[in-house]
Order: sequence, then C-alpha cells, then structure tokens
Amino acid sequence: MLPKLKSFGLKRTVPVAAAVIAISAVASLPARAQQPPWEGCRPASKIEYDSAKANYLLRTRTRIYLQTGPFWRRSYWLCNL
Repeated sequence: MLPKLKSFGLKRTVPVAAAVIAISAVASLPARAQQPPWEGCRPASKIEYDSAKANYLLRTRTRIYLQTGPFWRRSYWLCNL
C-alpha cells in the first residue's frame, strides 16, 4: 500500500502567488516623469537640495529650490525667479 501524499498547502500558495504576480506587475510599470513646477526649472539631486538647505540657500534673490511629489517619490527642482 502506498502512503498518502500531502497537498503541501496548494490551497494557500495559489492566492499568494497571484498576489505576488499582481504586485510585481504594478511595481514594474514605468513611472510617469515629473514635470517641472514652471518654465525655467531644472531637476536637482537630493544631495544638491540638502546641501543648499544646510547652507540656508533654498531661496535666494535669483533662484529657489523646490521639493515636489509625495514623500515616497520626491522630486527636487532648481528654479530661476
């Protein structure tokens, strides 16, 4: 007589696998490119923004650094006034 094989929890693994596939499909979609707040702005790096913040240069007479977007996807800009 052959021993009975266990199902190894296939009832649980199918929904989990479907959820993982769905999440990975959504995460792999290309992100929409951020548009500058207004004309005359160029992208800036977070390091450049943080350096200007540390030196109290976020806003001067001729330029301003801006931080846009939600906290999980920030965009940094250097704009001429």
